[in-house]
Amino acid sequence: MCIRDRYMGYACLIKILAVNDDEKLIKFEYLTEILNDYTQEFGDGLDFSSIDDISLVIILMLSEHLVKEEKSLESFLGDKVYTQSVQIDSHRGSTELIDSKDFFKLIEGIGVTFEDKEHENLKEFLAIDISYKDKLSVPKIERAVNEFIKNESLQKKAVKYYEAMVKASKEEGCHDYYKYTFALSK
Repeated sequence: MCIRDRYMGYACLIKILAVNDDEKLIKFEYLTEILNDYTQEFGDGLDFSSIDDISLVIILMLSEHLVKEEKSLESFLGDKVYTQSVQIDSHRGSTELIDSKDFFKLIEGIGVTFEDKEHENLKEFLAIDISYKDKLSVPKIERAVNEFIKNESLQKKAVKYYEAMVKASKEEGCHDYYKYTFALSK
């Protein structure tokens, strides 16, 4: 986006928020509403804009499972989690990890996916680093689940995509895999 376009966008925003065409005063409630919508869409921590709809549905279903079963992520992942010393860029430390194969087997075991095939987009999103895609960060998984539970906009988007998947599977005469109800989104 060029500087002129960015300036025009700001100018339009100021016109919308201005009180009685006085550009020095803005309507605070409008500004807070816009900022709330922005944080609902993108979250305060993780940037969900890089993940696809299938990844959102997987996170939705995992979140639902944890809420319904009243389980913590730690108890769900169980003994598959290990601590490893890692160095990314110039930072060195230890963190909890889970192998991506183990993670996808676990979510397949609770009916979130139909096979333990790894979903590349989600794998990249949850990876400790792009160069270590087979090692998923447990703290990042936990943040994703917690932020997702709090983010109504993401939940609605995931449910909408899920419902489209259900409709398509019924139209194609596929197995009735999609028998999941979502308490979070209601």
